[in-house]
Amino acid sequence: MPAVDAATIWNDLVPGEDFVIALRARISWLHGQLAPPAPIHHDLVSSAAGVSWVARLYTEVEENLPVRDFPKYAGGGLRQLRGPSIKVCLQQRNVATSAGYNWHYLAAMWPLMHAARTDWVTNRAHPKAAHDRAGHDRAGHQQIVAAGVPPYVGIGFGEAQAKIDGACMFGARVQLPPTITLGDLAQELSTLSGLINDMANVVPPEVAQ
Repeated sequence: MPAVDAATIWNDLVPGEDFVIALRARISWLHGQLAPPAPIHHDLVSSAAGVSWVARLYTEVEENLPVRDFPKYAGGGLRQLRGPSIKVCLQQRNVATSAGYNWHYLAAMWPLMHAARTDWVTNRAHPKAAHDRAGHDRAGHQQIVAAGVPPYVGIGFGEAQAKIDGACMFGARVQLPPTITLGDLAQELSTLSGLINDMANVVPPEVAQ
């Protein structure tokens, strides 16, 4: 396993270095630095997309290269790292479908998220139609946008992921530069702990029947 520390730069890989191991070393180090206040928990899992490793504070942190572009090695003309992507989402667990996801609960959390950061990625969210034949993920997103939530709130994993592992989640994303050091990335996550705790204290609205 490569030696990394707080001064390690996210995209500072050398030609021929094993890409996957280098990224796992970075995420593993980051996981070891996290010490969120109770009752926030954190863990180290594989990505919901199935390739990269993710450090979670019930946020997700991972390299933002698409799964199909995830190379085995860095350098040698292959794609360079895009940088850490942090998803801050409301997760629903122990479900076989995302049809009951409480989008209005996510909307109620948005004012806190908006007040906490100004660097949310503003690309419009597009819940995947191919995996949501009933249209409930798209309909839920449209409802909160109509209520005034920005259209970029709603990225995440819906119907397809609920069928695979019994959980779905939607929220917003922050993209950090590929030149960030691991120490600065750990500080970013430490700052987010306060936001997550505040979000957890939001009273959920009733789900419409």
